[in-house]
Amino acid sequence: MSKKDITAWFNEIGLSQYSELFQENEIGIDNLPEIATHDDLKEIGITSFIHRKKILVEIAELSSSATLEQDEQDISSSDELIESPSEYENVDESNESQEDSEFSFDEEENRQSIEDFKELLEKYKSDHGIMSRPVASVHAAIGLPYYLDEQYDVSTEHYLKAVKIYEELDEEYDAEIAECHRNLGQNYDELKQYEKALFHWKISYELFIKSQGEDSYDAEEVKEFIDGILEEMGNSIETENTEQESQPALDNIDAVKLKEEIEIHKAKGDENYDNSNYEDALTNYQAALEKQIKLFGEEHEDVANCYMDIGDSYFQIDKDLLSVENYRNSFNIRKSLFGLDSEETDQSRFELGKTYYFADMEDEAKECFSNSLDFRKEFYGKKSKEYKKAKKWVQKIKG
Repeated sequence: MSKKDITAWFNEIGLSQYSELFQENEIGIDNLPEIATHDDLKEIGITSFIHRKKILVEIAELSSSATLEQDEQDISSSDELIESPSEYENVDESNESQEDSEFSFDEEENRQSIEDFKELLEKYKSDHGIMSRPVASVHAAIGLPYYLDEQYDVSTEHYLKAVKIYEELDEEYDAEIAECHRNLGQNYDELKQYEKALFHWKISYELFIKSQGEDSYDAEEVKEFIDGILEEMGNSIETENTEQESQPALDNIDAVKLKEEIEIHKAKGDENYDNSNYEDALTNYQAALEKQIKLFGEEHEDVANCYMDIGDSYFQIDKDLLSVENYRNSFNIRKSLFGLDSEETDQSRFELGKTYYFADMEDEAKECFSNSLDFRKEFYGKKSKEYKKAKKWVQKIKG
């Protein structure tokens, strides 16, 4: 094809800055499918990890009728895909950030992939058991199409399940777990929850170093993510500080407005929750949480309470691992504010224990309930209903 074709293609996918680079390397539409790896793109001179990911995804879409990479993309070859999930994910697993132009892909095909993976997941659960490598691999693979469909919460849930299974298996799966944490970071980055993104990318970086070495390709890529988000978070903090210095009335006028908005979101969340509209309640509680953190910072009693509400909502819609994450946030904040042996902290600890139990994390649940039982024995007494409730859960776990 002509140079105009490759230019038009880059314009279509929103990365026109690279069209001249491809022309200089005599790459057109006809030989574009020969670009198959990150190393190919790095040799050309594309340094951005996210842009390389996007280009590889677009090439895969463009050459869907060709033989290149078909074993990894075709669901009919899903057994082979599950044996090498990292190959599938290395081609498709990231989308560009919202700062770049929108990512165009076949939505119908992507949603069909979700249905195919869901069917495969049930088959592997039946054939191999829930806590098996094939099931973990499908959870890791299905996270991608959910990500591309902008269902970041669902994508996160699957990556967390994959991590949990890999960690429970006897063999070491550091590279697979590192990949999942990298993708969790990308989900949280899309959700603008930068501290959580940083948390998962740091874990990913350490695991890639452990499994592949500090100079490995994957470790260097995640390091780019970490450096980028630290710079972004630093600029955000600097901007907030500058605004606070130049707007001394913020505490009076804007704080009152924020409190009013928080109360509205919280009331709507409670109403939706009481009417069993848990998805809507979740949206309201998350909106309230965002404003609470802006107003109070992370370590505040109201923030801890809101994490509890979000945990409750996730629990009701059977997203146990996301529920665990939010209850854990509440527990950590209350522990910092009130100490380990306090009513408030014990409440979070007890709810966290229940969620651990339903997420099949029995060791963690046992620890929570045992600690709660000891606290309630001293604080309420052995005849109290609180103590008896904790004792019942301890006995339930012991079987």
